[in-house]
Amino acid sequence: MTFKDRAVGWLSGTWRPAWALPAAVVAALGLSIALNVIVVGVFGVDPVPDLLHPATPETLVATLEALGPEGRAAYVKTSFLDVLYPLAYGVAISGALARLAPPRMGWLPWLLPVTVAADLTENLLFVGLAAEVWPKTPAVLGLACGANAVKWLTADIALFGLALLGLWRAARWIRG
Repeated sequence: MTFKDRAVGWLSGTWRPAWALPAAVVAALGLSIALNVIVVGVFGVDPVPDLLHPATPETLVATLEALGPEGRAAYVKTSFLDVLYPLAYGVAISGALARLAPPRMGWLPWLLPVTVAADLTENLLFVGLAAEVWPKTPAVLGLACGANAVKWLTADIALFGLALLGLWRAARWIRG
């Protein structure tokens, strides 16, 4: 089986080695923790604009201002790391949902590509605002906050679904 076959199988739920789901979840969590340690601990980006839940134009501007020039420069410098994070959690969570969801909920894993696209769009806009490439106009701030809202809404639905499906599968397993 080629890497491409495994990747397609993982995303579609047809390739299901027993070790893959726990390994993907642990890897995604490990990457998440490592990226947060690097961004906050090593580069001193605090507060992290991406963690606004939800972002409004006012809170986004206030967060960027709170970073100061050095913090914004560090945020821009570390932004390449935030390309890896959405890809990692997107693959891990969509694969987990593909394995846990019954056929009537086959749409649920497809929330993650939307989440990842919104996250990457948010990154592009937030970094552009921090680097002062984009002007802080209502349209740009609205688009950035809209991408943030879509990211969190789809991520929250997917994570809530993952938790419920995990409990449902565990209950079915216990009942036999």
